[in-house]
Amino acid sequence: MIYDVLAYYRQMRNKNWGIYYVLRNIEDDLSYFSYVFNKYVKSSEETSAVIAAFLAYPALITFHELCRC
Repeated sequence: MIYDVLAYYRQMRNKNWGIYYVLRNIEDDLSYFSYVFNKYVKSSEETSAVIAAFLAYPALITFHELCRC
């Protein structure tokens, strides 16, 4: 299995704990998202849905890291 890490959580026992974002991977992901958007989205309803997804993207990454067990 191959995947790109978008963010990771460093545990509290480390001095520099917190969520770390892998900006290069996020940039690549959003670049592909933009490519697909420009190629396939035709209607204004689809455009609105894509913009909403684009705006929610950073929050979803953060939420994913916060909710990991």
